[in-house]
Amino acid sequence: IIVILAILLFAKNKFYSTSEENVELEESSEILLEDTGASLSHINVERGNGPEGELLKLPLYYQQDFDDIPYNTGTIATDGNLITCLSMLDSFYNCDFITPSNYLDTYNVSGLIGEDLIAEFGEHNNRQVLKFAFDAETLGFFLVTERREVLVHITHPSIYGTTSSYVIITTCTADGKLCVRDPNEWNIDNYATYSYNDDEPLYDPTVFCEQASGTSEMYIFIEKPK
Repeated sequence: IIVILAILLFAKNKFYSTSEENVELEESSEILLEDTGASLSHINVERGNGPEGELLKLPLYYQQDFDDIPYNTGTIATDGNLITCLSMLDSFYNCDFITPSNYLDTYNVSGLIGEDLIAEFGEHNNRQVLKFAFDAETLGFFLVTERREVLVHITHPSIYGTTSSYVIITTCTADGKLCVRDPNEWNIDNYATYSYNDDEPLYDPTVFCEQASGTSEMYIFIEKPK
């Protein structure tokens, strides 16, 4: 754990010169806007100038914002930790704002959980799903060298979930902080700090890696040739 920050700092500075479930539910901020995706993101996401209008970063959706949307044996708020993560990735990969409720309306995934849900996500995005044991050095490699988003499944109780939890790590900052998309609003409110120049939520890498430990899992999604 002591070397985690050093690993991320070394990797970042080498390649850049600049900068489950049973979640604890807190009262979510009231949603007054129509479910348009962009309006429900809790961070501002700009579009690029390319022909597809790509999103420049992943939106942030909270599962607690969808407590009236049925999902499996409960609602997205209670059972939708993973599907909320996948909706953020789906938004990014498809250059559109796809909320968890949009995701359920678009794909036939009701009843799917865990690796079955992740495999289905890979299929409809034409991506190969690769799974790895959690390791700080491997995480740093994917974030910095490969410049890929990493879906982390913390498979045991931690500060991020009472039984298990999912979170996306998108990259790391120049000083080694982890840029996160955690679908549990309570976690962001209690554990995240923010980069000085925007609303990017950050987790302390030492705390995160201690909580994940070697028993957690990482998934990356590799584009298949078209």
